[in-house]
Amino acid sequence: MTLYTAFEMTPPLTDLGQAAAAAREAAFDLYALDGPTYGVLVALFEADGATPDALGARVSAPREAVDGLLGTLGRLGYVERDGEAAWLTGEAFGLRRAVRRAGERVPFRRDAH
Repeated sequence: MTLYTAFEMTPPLTDLGQAAAAAREAAFDLYALDGPTYGVLVALFEADGATPDALGARVSAPREAVDGLLGTLGRLGYVERDGEAAWLTGEAFGLRRAVRRAGERVPFRRDAH
């Protein structure tokens, strides 16, 4: 059994996963996210209040890249900084709900392979 983060909705390589990934991509477009930004956001959902160094270790990215992504997330209203720590905002939790709802609207058949 594969475990997924609190922010992810579905496994990536099944029919359901492909449809949900398309729904997730549409939500990303709507909320101005890309893959690296999403990765940092997922890491924050797993460890809210983490530092850029800790987030970089979680997403295998250098601190400078994480700082830039946190800046983007801050401009979008999803993250607030308190010194080194990055904290999710209510907007980020609303985004997580929206992405999950997008995935729930994806039709699928359990017997499809």
